[in-house]
Amino acid sequence: MLQGFSVEDSDPACLVELEGWGLEPVEWFERIVCAAFPSSGFNRAGDPSDSGLLGLGKTLVLQGGLPVGGVEEVRRFLSLLTGTLTIEDSLAESHALGYHQDEDETGGLVRSELGSLVRCAKYDRPPDADARRRITEALRRFIEGHPRYRRAKAIAAVPPQQAGGQGSLCQTVAADLAAQLGLTWIEIVRVSSRPPQKDIVDEDRKKGVERRAANQEGSMTVNDHVPGLSVVIVDDLYGSGGSMREAARVLRDSGAKEVLGLTVTKQRLYEGVRLATLD
Repeated sequence: MLQGFSVEDSDPACLVELEGWGLEPVEWFERIVCAAFPSSGFNRAGDPSDSGLLGLGKTLVLQGGLPVGGVEEVRRFLSLLTGTLTIEDSLAESHALGYHQDEDETGGLVRSELGSLVRCAKYDRPPDADARRRITEALRRFIEGHPRYRRAKAIAAVPPQQAGGQGSLCQTVAADLAAQLGLTWIEIVRVSSRPPQKDIVDEDRKKGVERRAANQEGSMTVNDHVPGLSVVIVDDLYGSGGSMREAARVLRDSGAKEVLGLTVTKQRLYEGVRLATLD
């Protein structure tokens, strides 16, 4: 998550200050800003500097031309990032609206409000239509508020674990978003059933992530050719990232120019453990 920011209009330039926990996170947000506003030509105004009372954070200043919409457009975008989760994975960019669990007063984990919303929309019988609508609206607001996602021309969903599965929450929500935003619907098909990701556990979190990624390899395909398209992949819960990684791979193999991940919630279990970048 972006820890803080400031944006100034220094006519004719725009100055953006980014604050994050350490050099790697702040450089990640630097790449995100540059990709969001490519015509502004943002570049560093100097080397990253220490920030925070203990000097554990990093601050980085970027300068570039004013984008369409001016500094307010940049402020709205960075406010979106501070209010959501940015996931460092193998996709061009990935975000979650929030965590699936929150800490309670004893330090334990309880399902968050977003997590409860996902549960109602996914597992209630019949599924909670209002919960689904609220999830769809929240994802749509994110896409509309993020310049890079807003430029995407297509949308897809991570398929169910069972081969040929249809009608999952993320498939239904992604189809709703396609209709609302005028995006091309790209169907990712599960060609072979795999054990549920939640059943694959390991005391070594890094090995657990690797095993989950291996569990998904070769399990999906895309029947359509998507040459040069920017595609948003939707999922309801981001765990280790294995399913999202495989979905992104098959889209790239089908010609996608870039793949952007967007999930409703993210588990805390694999926090800080990343999959290797895709070739």
